[in-house]
Amino acid sequence: MKFKDLKFEDRSETHGENAIQAWVDFPNGYSASVVRHLGSYGHKQGLYEIGVFYNGRMVDVLGWGDCVKGYLDEDAVTDILKQLQKLED
Repeated sequence: MKFKDLKFEDRSETHGENAIQAWVDFPNGYSASVVRHLGSYGHKQGLYEIGVFYNGRMVDVLGWGDCVKGYLDEDAVTDILKQLQKLED
């Protein structure tokens, strides 16, 4: 899974103008929400935020000290998606 494979949907109605989100479900049970909206970390710089879920709950599985990580460019999002794919459930 790479950034270019993400299918972003418009979330402007709920998260403000130009808000977008892509959702990815991995076979290992993890999911990722990649967003850019007015409240996301890095949106002013055109960067992305990613949140990780397992069994419907947000988790800090990669040791970020938080359930979300922001200020991500496309390459950083790809790197995190690859890390999530490698996790075992």
